[in-house]
Amino acid sequence: MIRSGRGLRRIVAAIVLASALAGFLWRLPVPPQAGTAVLRTIATGLRAPLAVAALVVLLTLLFGRVYCAALCPLGVLQDAIACPARKKLGPRRNAKRLRYSLLALTAGAIAAGWHLPAQWLEPLTVFGKLAAGLLLPFYAGVARATGLPPPAGNGAPTASGLAVGAAALLALAVLALWRRRFFCTALCPVGTILGLLARHGVMRLRLNPSDCVRCGKCVAVCPTGCIDLAGATLDNERCVRCMNCLAVCPRDAVVWYAAGRRGAAPATPRHGDADPSRRRFLIGLGGTALVSAALARWLKPGGVAPLAAPPAAIYPPGAGSAVRFAAACTGCLLCVAHCPGRVLRPGNSAAPIVHLDYTRGMCEFNCRTCSTRCPTGAIRPIGLAAKQRCRIGMAVFHPSRCIAVVEAVHCGACAEHCPTGALRMVQHEGHPCPVPELDEALCIGCGNCSYPCPSRPERAMTVRPVPIQTLADDPVERLKRPALPPPEADEEWLI
Repeated sequence: MIRSGRGLRRIVAAIVLASALAGFLWRLPVPPQAGTAVLRTIATGLRAPLAVAALVVLLTLLFGRVYCAALCPLGVLQDAIACPARKKLGPRRNAKRLRYSLLALTAGAIAAGWHLPAQWLEPLTVFGKLAAGLLLPFYAGVARATGLPPPAGNGAPTASGLAVGAAALLALAVLALWRRRFFCTALCPVGTILGLLARHGVMRLRLNPSDCVRCGKCVAVCPTGCIDLAGATLDNERCVRCMNCLAVCPRDAVVWYAAGRRGAAPATPRHGDADPSRRRFLIGLGGTALVSAALARWLKPGGVAPLAAPPAAIYPPGAGSAVRFAAACTGCLLCVAHCPGRVLRPGNSAAPIVHLDYTRGMCEFNCRTCSTRCPTGAIRPIGLAAKQRCRIGMAVFHPSRCIAVVEAVHCGACAEHCPTGALRMVQHEGHPCPVPELDEALCIGCGNCSYPCPSRPERAMTVRPVPIQTLADDPVERLKRPALPPPEADEEWLI
């Protein structure tokens, strides 16, 4: 175990998977991932996330796809699903055309401001759909029924979240039980890029023909099917460095070698003067660039632009605008799981991306968790002062539903909960009860007025979405404005 490194890989993988699950269930930090780090840089312009991607690239160039083996929670989850089956595997067809095509499609869509392929192919996003959409509500229900410690995350189930999570888990389980790491070697765009890098890495694995006895033990345990005994080859592009072959080989025929080292491996290709692997690498990159540019132009003649967002939805503070958020959000649901106010909900038929639902909660005034935890940068990180003035919607008062107007009942719940002072209760002549009055300049659309409103079946205070998030007036600065001149006569005093 020590010689092969498989034991260490399993320990690291278990820690990563446990950390990722704890991140969704108990609002802890999720291990940073390469794919979302690149998306975060694209969405926000920040360079710091690129450090994660650069570290993964460096690790891959040195040792191959160790990231896929132990640092990607979705990859580790596939191993966990397939492990009990103990299915013996064999060499499999190299699905190069499929993975290169999906990489080109994903890159082109992102360049065009369309994240639909990434919503189902980016590893952390897929993991988040099943963790937050399915596992978190399931565990919350079990905890309530059995008395186990409840999760800190938002475990309120939704039909759309359960459906998407179940679909993601079912698809992943079928692929894992059928072909173990088929998702990693044929579908995942991050894995495809890392595979291209690993093909030209420094340290590689190979079969030593002089020691190999063709027993087939390495082939039986290889999750990617990258070992071909007939040709005595090991495909480093597909190999995810699980170290299984090193652990089971009775003759130590699977060995590490340094690329370019004399006598370690064939230095030149068998046919022709050009290196076909390098040629395929360059052709793949060129094709990806061409498809990306063509797709971007097809979606928006004259340049790259994001697609339109669905209307009638309120998005988290920091989303910027409906158009930008729809183009950047992959639906990983990490913000939904971490929302203390439980107001963020997964996309549904009315609003296909993450949005706020004020029938379930309200956006807490002193919270900016979603903007600090969003892994893709779809929700920009903003300071608390800016968040408290960020207008994500506009309150709307419906007098025909208000119990203070219709039933003459003293209420004021909306004004009591408004954190910016945008609502106040005003006594009108001829009416027995004060009624709400809205100052739109101070309203940020947080829903603190709508959620506690007692009017049913429809609330008297609702919030309408705004297409672009702007800053509302500063309540403190409003109080500093010059006071009204004093009254000229005693009868004009209000108190």
